[in-house]
Amino acid sequence: MSKQVVAHFMLGNTYSYTDEIWVEQIELAVKTGLDGLSLNLGPEEWQFDQALRAAQLCPPHFKLFLSLDMNVLPSSTTSSASLLASKIVNFASCTRYLLANKDPSGPGTHQMTRTGKIVVSTFGGANATFGGIGWKGLFKMVEKEGFKLFFVPAFFLPPEKIMTDPLVDGTFSWNTAWPINGSGHITSDEDKPFLKSSLFKKRKPYMAAVSPCFFTHYGTEPPWGWNKSSAGMTTERDIGPIVGSQPGSEAWTTGFDHSGFLSLTTHFNRLYKSLTPNRTVLPSQSGGSIVRDLKDNILDEEQERLVIYYRTCRKEGQIREDGRADRVGKPDRAEQAEDLMTIHSILHQPYVLTITTEPSSSRSSSSECATDQIVPFQKGSRYLTVPFSPGRIFFTVSQASDTEGKVVGRLEGIEIQSEVLNGYNFNLCSKVLHIRSDLDD
Repeated sequence: MSKQVVAHFMLGNTYSYTDEIWVEQIELAVKTGLDGLSLNLGPEEWQFDQALRAAQLCPPHFKLFLSLDMNVLPSSTTSSASLLASKIVNFASCTRYLLANKDPSGPGTHQMTRTGKIVVSTFGGANATFGGIGWKGLFKMVEKEGFKLFFVPAFFLPPEKIMTDPLVDGTFSWNTAWPINGSGHITSDEDKPFLKSSLFKKRKPYMAAVSPCFFTHYGTEPPWGWNKSSAGMTTERDIGPIVGSQPGSEAWTTGFDHSGFLSLTTHFNRLYKSLTPNRTVLPSQSGGSIVRDLKDNILDEEQERLVIYYRTCRKEGQIREDGRADRVGKPDRAEQAEDLMTIHSILHQPYVLTITTEPSSSRSSSSECATDQIVPFQKGSRYLTVPFSPGRIFFTVSQASDTEGKVVGRLEGIEIQSEVLNGYNFNLCSKVLHIRSDLDD
């Protein structure tokens, strides 16, 4: 398969979606460089209706496939297998479906592939029995209707057991996107068993999962009490703030723009598709890149920018006395959070960033004054972290120079609170600071 990047998209949040919203979201995904959406399908019939609506609105080059959420879909009877098979067939019959081994030079019709197999994924489902016929029986139901499946499930099983399953054409390792070892840090340990497998070397595809790592804040009120916190995206989790029916998360998402993650998604999509095999990207401020032909991990056409993201409250912050109680409380593993601001630079030349923290207008005193942090950046695609302090946040970028450099970018961030008002918010705000040579000082 050619290099493809798709987003895991929760149909459970689309109850209120209109055609206009779908078109807006699909256009955003296309602009970000995504090749398609993996539509997480639950049991409600309206979710499938929304999947069909999305399919009818997709441009020819943008592909969709179903990701069956087996944590909530029935899977114990043959009738449940029949229901899923009929949905797979109906969806494939009318959509611009994502196909394995599609011909990138061919027309944008939904069946242009060497093998003609339609892609289907899952979240879980390794123990689905379907009344004793198992996944093999479901496959036969689909094949009777003239379709063959390219099965890329996210089974939570040992890697070799997944890779040697004759029904599995490729595998999706969901847990590689987040730290699960308790350290709070992501490693490639979960990927290695798949990548070292002899079956992978024989071109059995492996779909890697990549995601920004941030906390969720789901309510417990009906009908969302069943929702889990695994709202992930395949190769990128969050392409923007949630649009539509939210699972009790409004307290954290309102006013928090995730356009920074959108910008990073675009950057890494382009970089990933430009890399040749056996080359590694090391986007760190302290270490150099070995991708010399990409000029420090940045393509020539990339617009210069800084992507900045941080929480707006300290991890040790408490509910103020005049604030209302938070029924959900702090998220799990909140103690692993760090009071740091992350800055990812995508630059063609060196610049200097000044981070100014001013006292909060509501809590300032005559003894408090603004403080500056000076952060130099080299050219390339790199990142670093700096400590944050409570207060109003301002960012200024200047050209690197022995003398006072010309200001080429300004941005006001979201204020960081010293105390937590009206509940905890461990969501990340993310901003993009564009470099502009024509900016007035």
